[in-house]
Amino acid sequence: MDQLHINTTAEFNNVIKDAVADHVGVVVLSFKAAWCAPCTMLGTTLSVLPEQFKDRAVFVVSDADEADELVVKFNVRSLPLVVVYDAANNSVYESITGSRSRDYFVNSIEKALVQC
Repeated sequence: MDQLHINTTAEFNNVIKDAVADHVGVVVLSFKAAWCAPCTMLGTTLSVLPEQFKDRAVFVVSDADEADELVVKFNVRSLPLVVVYDAANNSVYESITGSRSRDYFVNSIEKALVQC
């Protein structure tokens, strides 16, 4: 499964609703912007994860310059920002600012899957 692209709270709420209906516990939401070089590097890192977490996590990308509602909802202060979201409990499990290694994200998502 590829990453979904969303920019509104309504779209995010639909992703959560679908995740819960499909028994997927974790949604990984990444905020990026075209002008953000670390976002581009992070995008490459995250692009391989949907296949690894197929049927266990949903990956969503949002353009911070076009997603005012989501930027406010998730209190985005710097980019890139990745939000690991507990779909079942409708809450943030972890917010990760900055570019990190693939292993860092794998470990974070694995922990969230155990706890969510």
